This record gives sequence, C-alpha cells and structure tokens, in this order.
Amino acid sequence: MFGKDSNETAQRLRVVRVVGFMFAAQICCLSGFAAFASTLVKLTALWHLDSTRAGWISSADFIGYTIGVPLLVALTDRVDARAIYLTGCATGAIAGCGLALFANGFWSACLFQALAGLAAGGTYMPGLRVMTGRLTGRTRIRAIPYYTTAFAVGISVSFLISGLVEARWGWRAAFLAGGVGSAFGAVFVLLATRGIVAQREVSGPTRHPLDFRPVLRNHDAMAYVLAYGGHCWELFAFRAWLPTYLFFAWHRFSSADAGLVLQL
Repeated sequence: MFGKDSNETAQRLRVVRVVGFMFAAQICCLSGFAAFASTLVKLTALWHLDSTRAGWISSADFIGYTIGVPLLVALTDRVDARAIYLTGCATGAIAGCGLALFANGFWSACLFQALAGLAAGGTYMPGLRVMTGRLTGRTRIRAIPYYTTAFAVGISVSFLISGLVEARWGWRAAFLAGGVGSAFGAVFVLLATRGIVAQREVSGPTRHPLDFRPVLRNHDAMAYVLAYGGHCWELFAFRAWLPTYLFFAWHRFSSADAGLVLQL
C-alpha cells in the first residue's frame, strides 16, 4: 500500500517537474519576442525607418519562424526533440545578443530578427514534443493546454520586460534580455528532462521531412491550417504594432511623458 502511494507521489512530482519547467522554459525563450515592437518608436527615429522598412523588420521574425517550423518540427519524428529545443535556445541567444551588440540598421536588424524567428520555430512546437514524449496516458493530453498557454503568457511577459528594460537601460538592453532569456530556457528544459528518457512513438513508413503531400490531401486538416493562418495574420500584426499605437495615442491625448501613471 505504502509502496503504491509512494510510486503515485513520485509520478505526480515527475509530471509537475516536466510540465512546470517546460512552461518556464517557453516563457524564457519568448522573452525577446516583443523587444523590437517595444523599441520600434525609438529605432524608427534612430535608424531613419519608414513604415515599410519597420514592417519588414517585424516580418523578418515571422519569416524565420515560417521557414524553420516545417523542417524542425518534422525532425522531431527522427531525433529527440530536446536536441532541437536546445539548438533553438542557442539560436535565440545569438539573435538577442546580436541585435543588442551589432544591429545598426535595416539589414542587420532583419538578419537577427529572422534568426530569432528561427529560434522560436525550434522551441515552441518541438517543446511540445519534448514534454509529451516524457509523459504517458491521459497526463500527456491534459498537459498540452498548460504548455500552449505558456505562449500567450510568454509574449505578455516579453512586452512587460522589454518595456521596463528599455526604459531603464536602453533599447540594446531590451534585446540582450531576450538573448539571456533564451539561455535560461535551455537550463529549464534540461531540468525538466533530467533523468527522463523520451518515449519513441510507433509510426508508419519514414518519409522525407518536407513531404507535405499527406497534409495537403487531408481536407479537414487543411481547413484548420488555413483558418489558423488567417488568425495568426491578424493576431501578430496586432502585437507588432500595438506599442507604437499606444505611444501615438498617448501623445495624441496627453502632454505627459509616455509611461507615466496618472494619479486619479
């Protein structure tokens, strides 16, 4: 009886460790997501950007993500997703530090923003495989909503951190914080998976990672793909320009410096 209770307690602690640390890892990896959006007004003036160039810098992040996701997610069927996740963390650290130390205009910003997007492609969905590969039964299914929630939480935290850091230490520090966050993400994923081997799933015949024909032939799946693509189109455009709009609205209706809290 006591042995059974002990095993159940150990199993629950294992689930909490995997889910909790993967949740924290994803938040850390997204800490640099809003750095450019939060510093857009300042960088527009500093780099003499028009709205088109500013939009392309924002888009570079999503271009990198779009290019990376199909291959990186498909590779999780062949290798342990943890290796892909750690590579994504390293790429995110390089992107954040590169933006902080070397970005000085349109092209350099686009390059490092694309790397940041590639890093996100190597962490978010592969992270889901890292987690589910180390859980079993109903626990695996029940853990998925908690992990996917980390995406929204991480983006929200990124806006907060980027704004606070930029206001105190400047725009370069905001990007550097994102790079440091990715490094912490690697630490958390190692803590989540320490001593737990990923279970190999039984699958059908091996296919090329970029063979999308099974998906394209599945009309139900394609309906979800297109709907989610449209949703992401408006969602990420809203997130990319929201701080700039709030800055504009503040100066349109207030003479106080942006960021001050009004005493009612």
